[in-house]
Amino acid sequence: MESIIPFRDWRGLAELSGVSSEKLSFLETKDDPVKELVKMWCQSNDSGCKYFSDLKAFLAIIDRFDVVDDSKPFIGTFFSY
Repeated sequence: MESIIPFRDWRGLAELSGVSSEKLSFLETKDDPVKELVKMWCQSNDSGCKYFSDLKAFLAIIDRFDVVDDSKPFIGTFFSY
């Protein structure tokens, strides 16, 4: 089954979390848009992604299991398998 999200990078995560086009334009100007996106999630009450489990689910949707696997040593027990 093909993903309906066209991007397999930070843009796909932004789309899944409901980032507005204005914020998306802001992220495009940053050297590290993922870092800025995560900051937005942590600071926003209306964000579509507040937990590591949400991030893990979004990464699965955009078929980025490699990122989940690579993050395990840094995130530790936040991801349960």
